[in-house]
Amino acid sequence: MPSPPPLPHLLLPRPRPAAALLVLLAAGLGAPSPLLPAARAAEAAVDCSEYQGSFDLPGTEGSITMEYVVQSSAGPVLEVLAPARASDPAVSASGAGAAAGRPILKARLRRRGVGYLALGVPEDPNCTLCMVGSTSIIGVPSFGVRKYDINGYQPHLTTMAPPARQTLLNPSVEVDEDGNTVVEFSMFLDEPGEAVLDASGGGRTSKFIWAIGEDTGRWINMHSMRGAFELPLRTCTETDGGVGDGKAKVVAEQQSALWTSHAVLAGLAWGVLAPLAVSASWVRDLLPAGGVWYRTHLYANALASLLTVVAFGVAVGAYWESGRPHFAGGTHQSMGLAMMVLLFGQVLFGLLRPPAAPMAKAPPEASHSTEAFPNEVSEEDGVEKPPAMVEARAPSKPLLRVMWEVGHRANGVALLGCGFWQCHSGLLAYQRKFSESGASPVGLWAFWGSTIGLGSLTLMLKAYAKFCLKRKGEID
Repeated sequence: MPSPPPLPHLLLPRPRPAAALLVLLAAGLGAPSPLLPAARAAEAAVDCSEYQGSFDLPGTEGSITMEYVVQSSAGPVLEVLAPARASDPAVSASGAGAAAGRPILKARLRRRGVGYLALGVPEDPNCTLCMVGSTSIIGVPSFGVRKYDINGYQPHLTTMAPPARQTLLNPSVEVDEDGNTVVEFSMFLDEPGEAVLDASGGGRTSKFIWAIGEDTGRWINMHSMRGAFELPLRTCTETDGGVGDGKAKVVAEQQSALWTSHAVLAGLAWGVLAPLAVSASWVRDLLPAGGVWYRTHLYANALASLLTVVAFGVAVGAYWESGRPHFAGGTHQSMGLAMMVLLFGQVLFGLLRPPAAPMAKAPPEASHSTEAFPNEVSEEDGVEKPPAMVEARAPSKPLLRVMWEVGHRANGVALLGCGFWQCHSGLLAYQRKFSESGASPVGLWAFWGSTIGLGSLTLMLKAYAKFCLKRKGEID
């Protein structure tokens, strides 16, 4: 039986391999597979449950890092974020609808060493370094993570926020295997009664303050480092992580030029000039005649007073620039104001100094004799007078002069003590502002070393003048 004729399509010529490849490419370009866009979209989708931005806090030299993402609290995200907070009144008081759509900042901060780590938002966005009035999230390894209200600059004025405002989602704090403190939390950006953070993007930034310190449990102590930064926030989406370049910018301060000028001026005034003026008065018997001790005492004190006034003005200007009240809190600031009052009194004391003794004209017969009244230096002005102008002095000082000397010395000792304390506390404050400065302990050792050295030398010279030279009759 004869075989059937071949089918028409079998009679077509077999395509060449190159032609077949071109046909496939053309088909791929002209009619893409519907599976490719979905695969590409799935590959490019952003997982907003993960941190999208990471940076070192400005000014910390990498010792503090922060990871973050801004999420929308719609439905599933809220369930993932806070499964354990379903019964929290702050979250569920108005139902899930009240929380839906509210932006949430999810953050993880890590610091070197063990201690507390705080991140807060200033109450006044224009006062970026103002602690007072801010709400801070503080993680303490021995206590946990809580919201605190900063009511003042003293540690006891940092108090835990009431339970109704403890609305953090999944807060935790731990010390990792490398000995670093790690704090994690999620927070709503639009909490009632607290500063609102802007996550709308558009180039706007949100301002934060931060601090670290020792772990002392629920009672927060003075921070060892602190600062401020601003960060652009934008809600994460499936196509955009919302972090932009992910870089935080340090907020002006730490005003290093102003605070360095303040420290240098005050250090010269009370670490060098004021002690030198006191030393000149104590060892006057060992200095050359002609009023050297008096002029040294006068000019060193005058220059120290001038530098103190300038340093005080620089500090007030720095506080004014940052928007912080200068004398609202802090012993260093209050002591600085007290010193200005004492300094004004000391200058006034000097201008109103009464004479050391009533003056009596020299006898006429001796007025031209260089032997009866040798050249001497007036304690009043430190100027050597010729014999004809020298006046005889009464042997005793008037009561007014005695009272003046007691007041002048007492006020001077109080000022010098306050100046030493201010230099010490100021160096510690400078170290807290600028952790890499070496103000503590290097600056403290240099200050106290030079101060104690000059004081010791002055005491030895005073003892030498009193017990050695007076015995020999070389001085009165």
